[in-house]
Amino acid sequence: MAKTEFDAAEKDSKMADYDTREKGFKIFNASGHPITQEGVEVVGSVEVPNVDLAYPATLYSLALDIAKAARKSCEKGIPIALPGMGTLAAHVLSMLQGLTGQLPIIAWAARIEGRFV
Repeated sequence: MAKTEFDAAEKDSKMADYDTREKGFKIFNASGHPITQEGVEVVGSVEVPNVDLAYPATLYSLALDIAKAARKSCEKGIPIALPGMGTLAAHVLSMLQGLTGQLPIIAWAARIEGRFV
């Protein structure tokens, strides 16, 4: 029978792997949401307004602004938290690749026990 729940010790060890309080973690925040988790240092951020996809020029302009703002951090290997809108995130990624010559490290989050890790 497959195990569906971690036992307490295994769960604690899994959480320790993701515990940024002990390791420290730098991030460029382009998610449009505040990142306030203990142990995470936001080294830069950009406001991300809602974008109407009916106006491609606005999408392009915003993606370029985000990519330019994140460029130096990404060149240093600092992960970027991308916007949640997939179309905008794809444009930011392609523009960062064009500006830096490489794909950036992408920060992602998973919700575990009510907090993002």
